[in-house]
Amino acid sequence: AAVGLSSLSAPAQQKISEHRVSYASQHPPTAFLPVVAGTDGLLHADTLRLLWTIAGSQGAATMAVRD
Repeated sequence: AAVGLSSLSAPAQQKISEHRVSYASQHPPTAFLPVVAGTDGLLHADTLRLLWTIAGSQGAATMAVRD
């Protein structure tokens, strides 16, 4: 049987609520980004661009602190 997105919404919200405090209590706060690969094991081009942007941003911030 196919599972619709609406049936996943409540469990996802419950998980977010349970882990929000743990993520926020870390210094600096940690974020969670779920990423899904296709059945062929590849990531979508938009997902790769997002991960590249995040990595570049974090790298620039780290290098600024060290300089």
